[in-house]
Amino acid sequence: MPTLSFNAEVRDGARHVQAPHGLTEDAGDLRLALAGKDWGRVAIDADRSRRRQGRNYALNQERWRPFAERGWTSKVQLEAMDIEGIDVAVVYPSRGLFALTVPDMEPRLAAAMARAYNDWLYEFCQENPERLLGAGMISPFDVNDAVAEATRCVRELGFRGVFLRPNEVNGRNWHDAYYEPLWATLDELEVPLGFHEGSGSQLRQVGEQFGANTMLKHIYSHPVEQMLAVGAFCAGGILERHPRLRVAFLEGNCSWVPFLLWRMDEHWEWLGDIYARDLTMAPSEYFKRQCFVSVECDEEPVKHVIDAIGDDRIVFSTDFPHGDVTRFGDVMRAVIEVKPDRLINLAYGLGAGEGNPHQVMRLDVLGMDNCFEAARLGGVKRVVYASSIAVSGQQSHFGDRQVTEDDATYGTSQYAVHKIFNEFQAKKYIKNYAMSITGVRPANVTGPDKVRGSTDHVTLMVDAARGKPVQLPRKGFMRLLIHVEDIAEVFARVLLADTPRHDLYNSGGIPVSLGELADIVREFLPDAQITFEKDGGRDESGNYLVDNSRLCKEFGIEYPPLRTRVLEIINDVRREAGLPLIALR
Repeated sequence: MPTLSFNAEVRDGARHVQAPHGLTEDAGDLRLALAGKDWGRVAIDADRSRRRQGRNYALNQERWRPFAERGWTSKVQLEAMDIEGIDVAVVYPSRGLFALTVPDMEPRLAAAMARAYNDWLYEFCQENPERLLGAGMISPFDVNDAVAEATRCVRELGFRGVFLRPNEVNGRNWHDAYYEPLWATLDELEVPLGFHEGSGSQLRQVGEQFGANTMLKHIYSHPVEQMLAVGAFCAGGILERHPRLRVAFLEGNCSWVPFLLWRMDEHWEWLGDIYARDLTMAPSEYFKRQCFVSVECDEEPVKHVIDAIGDDRIVFSTDFPHGDVTRFGDVMRAVIEVKPDRLINLAYGLGAGEGNPHQVMRLDVLGMDNCFEAARLGGVKRVVYASSIAVSGQQSHFGDRQVTEDDATYGTSQYAVHKIFNEFQAKKYIKNYAMSITGVRPANVTGPDKVRGSTDHVTLMVDAARGKPVQLPRKGFMRLLIHVEDIAEVFARVLLADTPRHDLYNSGGIPVSLGELADIVREFLPDAQITFEKDGGRDESGNYLVDNSRLCKEFGIEYPPLRTRVLEIINDVRREAGLPLIALR
């Protein structure tokens, strides 16, 4: 039962930037060149006549022209993220992936190239450092250079991680003792390492035996190079020696993971007493404890990965610039290729629309309509989409009673109006085409890492958990909170139902004022510094009394107590920050 999901994750694990012309670029090449010669790519990779052919090339030229004409700036990146509904992205290079792929590079040159790129990336991310998270480039040609640059990236530039290509460098595997100082440094810095493959390399690369056949090369290069790196870390002993080191394997899909983990475990049982004496558990257990892998939006076999390792080790990668929900051709193509029984669209432009109305309209309105129409043409059995509590407007319209799904809508923000139109359009498709389309109105979603939309409740808990002072405008302002895991469960149950009884459901949640939420936080963190500028706010609050009995009765939904979820969020934040966890009181 394949399911196709559009923008169901708002953290992008691998987003690309076009780095500057420090090493010159001829127009349209999008790769490095030095003294007029292609850098880091074998000659047949650099053959423009081969790369500039075919329908995919023509499509990309047209699709990305507006971005290219504006120079791929950080503003362009942020606008594209708004269109796609991406809150936070980890930024990797495009040209830069080829900078350090020449065998026997002079270590000082390699280190200088990494520093130059990282200095540029720091400036690039300053447009919005809360949303653009840099992944620093480090050179594998001298481990001391790699250690020094990783340290600088984290402590001086504030980057959240570093990356390498997975290709073997100068005959050394990653579990070679030569690299131990680097793994020890990343362990100490407590930042993740990302392995990100690229199309072509002068270093040894799986697929090079296929020569100029890019299709065959690309089938194997990305996933198999990542598999080799996983083997070095999980079966080669690196993660046994460095239990806090976190490693992400990106841009190689993830559907190979169950097979590789099974095969590593089988060989460990067979030959581990000879070749892996240092391991204290099966290789797959190291992966489940310390590794992450990226999935792309149309990767249908991911369901087998989730069955094998769960979903908390999988990160979502748009790999921008790629297709998106605002382009009907992209959506229709995905529906045709995946042939889903069910389709879910959680895309939104919350918190960005008032200042960027055109782009957010494309995501909220055009993107949703594209999904409805593609589902109709593709014969999709069930469609589920995200509406919002925002459609109801302020609680003052309803007095002290709970709002039902049948009440009139009064929302006036751009986001609310968009969601009202989504509900209108869904009714049209249901009436005209007898489609099964179901909307869910999420309340104020809360969790440890929300950065857009209603974030005052998140700021209160997250900053207090980190020991930072918190000041908010109104103590009495009301929210209707639902934890991100709870709303995910709601969407899953509604999506998997064959014949829901209704076309629209309120998620509901737990009503709480920010002052009451602060009191709960102080139960766990007595020294938390939380202040408010004013006491009022209830009269200006959005809808916070909601009747969700329709959802609860039909799907058996029951939410944990707010106090439980608050403690979970506090400990999620403190665990990530390396702070002591708080016990339940």
